[in-house]
Amino acid sequence: MSILVRRSCATLVALAVAGSLLVARAHAADTPPPPLDKQLRAEIIDGTCAELERTYVEADTAKLIANVLRKKLKAGAYDRFTDRNEFAQAVTTDLRSLNGDLHLTLRPGGAGAHAGGPTIVIRGAPGPGGGAPVIAQGGAPPGGPVVERRVAGGPGGPGGAGGRPIPGMPDAREHNFGLEHAEILPGNIGYLEVTGFNEAEGMEDAMVGALKFLERTDAMIIDVRRNGGGSGRMSHMLFSHFLPADSIPTIRVTSRATSEPTLMRSLVDVPGPRRPDVPLYVLTSRRTGSAAEEFSFVLHNLKRATLVGERTAGAGHMVNFADVPHDFVLGVSITRVADPRTGLEWEAVGVPVDKAVDADRALVVAQQEALKLLASRATEPDRKRRLEWAADWVTAGDRPQPVGETMSRLAGSFEQDREVAVQDGKLVYRRGTMSEVLRPLGDDRYMLTPEARIVFDTGTPAPGFAIERLDGSRTQVARRK
Repeated sequence: MSILVRRSCATLVALAVAGSLLVARAHAADTPPPPLDKQLRAEIIDGTCAELERTYVEADTAKLIANVLRKKLKAGAYDRFTDRNEFAQAVTTDLRSLNGDLHLTLRPGGAGAHAGGPTIVIRGAPGPGGGAPVIAQGGAPPGGPVVERRVAGGPGGPGGAGGRPIPGMPDAREHNFGLEHAEILPGNIGYLEVTGFNEAEGMEDAMVGALKFLERTDAMIIDVRRNGGGSGRMSHMLFSHFLPADSIPTIRVTSRATSEPTLMRSLVDVPGPRRPDVPLYVLTSRRTGSAAEEFSFVLHNLKRATLVGERTAGAGHMVNFADVPHDFVLGVSITRVADPRTGLEWEAVGVPVDKAVDADRALVVAQQEALKLLASRATEPDRKRRLEWAADWVTAGDRPQPVGETMSRLAGSFEQDREVAVQDGKLVYRRGTMSEVLRPLGDDRYMLTPEARIVFDTGTPAPGFAIERLDGSRTQVARRK
């Protein structure tokens, strides 16, 4: 992120060695911490409120949220909690009750306490008077020496984890840094699922590998439906591959730590293939959060991608993590993030979509849209026919299977060692060891593969069927007597 909160020397040291502290906590005394009592709860709330009022992005809102906690404490709302996890969950609910800020959290200390956003190495020059550094995209800013500080991740963060694992999260490499699924779909459509922007050493190579595998596709679908966020730098790096080489303003970041906002820009140099003109679709859901929302937000605002699915979660602040009394960790929003042209934010409202559908249907709808677009642009008849058949395949896969009576009429044994059977409520075509679920097109027509379909003859039972292929060939098959 490009903004740092001005912190005490002790807090800066604590953040700079966050990974070491987590290891130390993991190997602390074998005895569990004592149950919470009235005094401990009060000290935790006091520390939480003090940190909120000192660093939360909006000073007035910080006071209001802190007052909520103090009133709850005074009213005895927390008296029944002796368990640390239950207490932290109750306080987290109250932290979010005023404005719905999903980055506000209280967690017991330990291995997962600093999770929820990556630790980011920030490079920048001190502001006037030695104040908080301001980040420069793609190198050191003018006017002063480069310094580094460590803050937590979220939208707008250009920094990365500096090759270090994200505290409290699975090893990024085990999940390929969030680049978990790359596939070429029918019609030569590239599909990349990004389940998290998990930056660590090796991330750039993984991104290059995924994008190079998909670089010869004619359209791209990027799926962030299961992506709760992570590194803003990784988000910027990925979407910059689909923007022109010019440095384009992407988001404006404001903070109490600086008098002027910071303007984030797309990357001029990207490690993988740049594809500014490929048709691009982004799949979103209510689970899409933080840096994944930034990814969607920027591409949507620049009209570079068609967003398909559900409005996103609405977690539009960058989060910092601070220790509060008795080994608890507070997640505090320290920035606001907005579109530099309109000033609009996604905090609490989410990123809107261009085609609103249930999240579980977003991939099908995006494929249909992409295939329709590609078919409209196709000039060669064979290519156009292939795309139309691919669209039929996708559409048929989204249709419900036929009712039992229809299945019974079509099922049976056919010549040439072919069989149509009902299996797990679906109509299945078999020949030898091959078994394929038939996708209904309607009127006794079914897709067998993206390049073959079956048309059943009229009658009860159906006396046979024809297999029609993309290349124009046709095979008639009769039912066995």
